[in-house]
Amino acid sequence: MSVIQADQTCEQCHGTGVFLSNVKDHLRSRICDCYRCEICGNSGKIFHEDDKGRSFMAECECQILRRRAHLLTESGLPGKYIRATLETYQPMNNSQKVALSRANDFLADFGKRRADFLGSLVFMGNPGTGKTHLCVGIVKHLVMKFGIPCKFVDFFQLLSDIRQGYSEEKAEKTILEPFIESRVLVIDELGKGKKGEWALDMLDQLISGRYNAGNKVTLCTTNYKNALPKRKKTKTEGFVNTTDVEYLKSYEKETLSDVVGERIYSRLSENSQFLELEGEDYRKIMKGRTSSR
Repeated sequence: MSVIQADQTCEQCHGTGVFLSNVKDHLRSRICDCYRCEICGNSGKIFHEDDKGRSFMAECECQILRRRAHLLTESGLPGKYIRATLETYQPMNNSQKVALSRANDFLADFGKRRADFLGSLVFMGNPGTGKTHLCVGIVKHLVMKFGIPCKFVDFFQLLSDIRQGYSEEKAEKTILEPFIESRVLVIDELGKGKKGEWALDMLDQLISGRYNAGNKVTLCTTNYKNALPKRKKTKTEGFVNTTDVEYLKSYEKETLSDVVGERIYSRLSENSQFLELEGEDYRKIMKGRTSSR
């Protein structure tokens, strides 16, 4: 008999035994009130007897679920992604179907291969194509199914936290260390914000620390791509109108390599698969459908 005895009709946990909530924009996870362990009666402890007939107290299996619920809270996932899983991701085109398939393959491979051969994933594309949703789905699965410690960080927010740490006399290393040491790290919005030398130095410390460890998996989302879209030819038989607005805008665009620099990009790309997600902004699509009702 399974130790997990959750109410399958529970509206809070939907039969999983784990209740998720959004607390101050952060995802919080705890054992649901409907949860019951038929083995230990929710005490978390059971008595065992060894081969010599001596009794001793041990931890009940149900504590595994409690630890994983705690790990999920500690992962730092944004609160708005309570319902985000790979199962709830709705691909709108082939590029998104490929990305979803690769995310599922990544989970299938996890634990079966050495970390340095597992490979990391970089989801690239315009806002609203589901990059963060996929990463959140991967983290939830790794934590709740495998008990793998994961961390999720918005890179722009991380820089803000480091700056705040200076005023509190906290060293950069103290703030970066949990993200460097985590078995799996999601860096959301890679390249967002000002691209100054200091920001790149912080990113370099983070990426290099994980790269040198050799047993870490890093997942990234970014609005930047590996290559700029090809410029459309004008109607002027090969001549380019340099005053054209679209032509001028094309020079303002940057690739991921431009933004993070060759050193960081090289380390990211050595063992990563880049997946470009195309399509319209899903959030705008859903907002449009709601407003038209």
